[in-house]
Amino acid sequence: MKPTHIFLHHVGYNHSVYTVNKGHKDKGYPKSSLGWYVGYHYYIRNGKLWKTRKEDEVGMHNRGYNEKAVAIGFDKNHETTPLSNQDQKLATPLMKGIQKRWNIPNENIKGHCDTDNTVCPGKYVMSFLEEYKYSPVSIAPEKPTENVIQPSKGRLTAIQRAINVIRQKIKNLLKSLNL
Repeated sequence: MKPTHIFLHHVGYNHSVYTVNKGHKDKGYPKSSLGWYVGYHYYIRNGKLWKTRKEDEVGMHNRGYNEKAVAIGFDKNHETTPLSNQDQKLATPLMKGIQKRWNIPNENIKGHCDTDNTVCPGKYVMSFLEEYKYSPVSIAPEKPTENVIQPSKGRLTAIQRAINVIRQKIKNLLKSLNL
């Protein structure tokens, strides 16, 4: 399969990837080459990302698009629960990477509700998606330019020592406060 789309979903409840895996297995979803039954290619929950299917593997997430889309599933019901900053920070580079690998244009990134009669992935994920699609993209250079200042090994060691001193002072302060 060569993906031409990215679809965003939410599971509608707060469950771990393992609970979603069992639920999708019970629905009869096929096992991925990575050993998961999760119908999405990626699952994001509480600032963590799981890859549950290879991007060129058929998913089980959206009738008519399973054979041509990479699916990203979010935990929770994002019709009522805002998408966390952590999850947005994971999703943004993930989506950019998928777009780059498969040459997927912004107009082919959709929410499940764009092609089906559902609220999935919820208004908060759809708001994130619109912001993602219409914000300017800045691409960092592959290699640092000559003007980038790289601290010396000695300077890094000094910084690390300072950090350790600060950590110790915080521990001592917390101990004195009985926290």
